[in-house]
Amino acid sequence: SPQARLVLPAIQHTAMARAAVTTAVAWDGDPSYGAISRPIGGGVAFRAVAEAPLEALFGERNDTICGALRARKVRLVKDLVYVPAWELRDWLLLPEVEAEALLAAAWAACAARPSTAWDLSTQFAARASASRNAPAPLPSLRESFGGGGLAGSFVEVAGPPGVGKTQFCLHAASLAAAQGGEVFWIDTERTFAPQRLLELLESICGNGCTDMHDDSQEPALEALARIRRRFCASLSDLHSIVAELAQRAIRREVLPSLIIIDSVASVARLDGGESRRDAIPKRQALLNTIASLLKGLVSSPIAPSRSPDSRENDQRPAVLVTNQVSGDLVNGGHKVTLGNVWHHAVNWRLVLSHDHGGSSALHGPLMVNPQRLCRLLLVEKSPCTGPLLIRFSVSAMGLQEEEERNQPK
Repeated sequence: SPQARLVLPAIQHTAMARAAVTTAVAWDGDPSYGAISRPIGGGVAFRAVAEAPLEALFGERNDTICGALRARKVRLVKDLVYVPAWELRDWLLLPEVEAEALLAAAWAACAARPSTAWDLSTQFAARASASRNAPAPLPSLRESFGGGGLAGSFVEVAGPPGVGKTQFCLHAASLAAAQGGEVFWIDTERTFAPQRLLELLESICGNGCTDMHDDSQEPALEALARIRRRFCASLSDLHSIVAELAQRAIRREVLPSLIIIDSVASVARLDGGESRRDAIPKRQALLNTIASLLKGLVSSPIAPSRSPDSRENDQRPAVLVTNQVSGDLVNGGHKVTLGNVWHHAVNWRLVLSHDHGGSSALHGPLMVNPQRLCRLLLVEKSPCTGPLLIRFSVSAMGLQEEEERNQPK
């Protein structure tokens, strides 16, 4: 009868919806359901789950339910959490209790799971020993990073011109590539130097020996091929590149182990042909968005795995950016540029300066030592160590730490 033709699809639709509730609730406890699973205690992939399609929550067997929700403009898992229970009840012809259970499963999928200090410590140790971890260039700096490398850190290297910011980046890129990691260099000042990278890689692959045979140069050339460079001419270009990397993280594609931006201040300074009053708010808004995307990248896996116990889920990319400082030339005070929001976004800040024989000034005439030009690295901001002052120099083998090392007063 005509009435039966109307009732029967509604009954079938309700049965599918109830099956979807069972699947969604089971998926939250069993990673075999859905397209995305998360490591227990990590909570690191909740952002990717929220951006996932509905099939990640309901499974491929509930195409009818997913189609019904998409018809209501609910396309992603994160869209579902904003739907009231009574409205979902009417859409899917479900009892309100089951609609609430469905929404609870969506909330559980999107929310970051709490972690204990032990979980975080275990994950940090796994990242430190990961083969694709990006080591810090100086031994004392590696020690301040917990004995590991830069993985999972948003690091800013600031200082005046010619102090060694780009050399720091080149050395970090060489170390990461020599360990098998992919490096993505965003070049805003045309400072990318393949010849210098090859020189550093030959030294690293030859264990510090610069007099190498041809057969020893092969691993250096292979490592050089793992470093990719992309030129960036404006702040909007930088935003597009970083947003593209963020989309790769959301799609759970492979990420570089080290992302270098040299330098962010350059494009921030060059942007804008309009009045200062209009340009500054737009610049700050773009910088805030870029900082937020970069913070998201360092919490994303380099090579995501479907298995929650896989060590690949513990490997995080590192983000290394260079910045400039402005300061009082007389009193030696300094201030890192780009404003307060950027200042709070980075979780590591390393300030480089010339060694002026006891002066803390960042500018002024450099005291030339015939043997070696010494510089200072101040760990100004860190989530896991106090302020630390490291004396170093730049040589053909990269950054070399001097013997003196002390805590700043």
